[in-house]
Amino acid sequence: MQLTVSPPAAEALKQVIQEHGTLGSPAAVRIGVQGACGCGNAHFGMMLDEKKDGDTLVEIEGVNFLVDQDSVAALEGAELDYSDELVGRGFRINAAASGSGCGCGGHHS
Repeated sequence: MQLTVSPPAAEALKQVIQEHGTLGSPAAVRIGVQGACGCGNAHFGMMLDEKKDGDTLVEIEGVNFLVDQDSVAALEGAELDYSDELVGRGFRINAAASGSGCGCGGHHS
């Protein structure tokens, strides 16, 4: 699976893992499809989790990511970025498989 993680996103995730990761188990970031907006493009979500049967585990930029089988295709070629700006602060996932834009005005992060 090809997922690109920007250096700012990797550093922000490492900070989250350090602050909120569970002791005694390797922390990993689950990233996957959480539904679709009105135009049918995928919406993605992330959370700290442990590996489950059927998950793909990939290490990118020093961060472990878990992807379930249903999300692999939607995340193929995706780019995960992080913005620390006052307006728009947070993670953004730009996924090639979900299309180039959202016809309903939503965002795919």
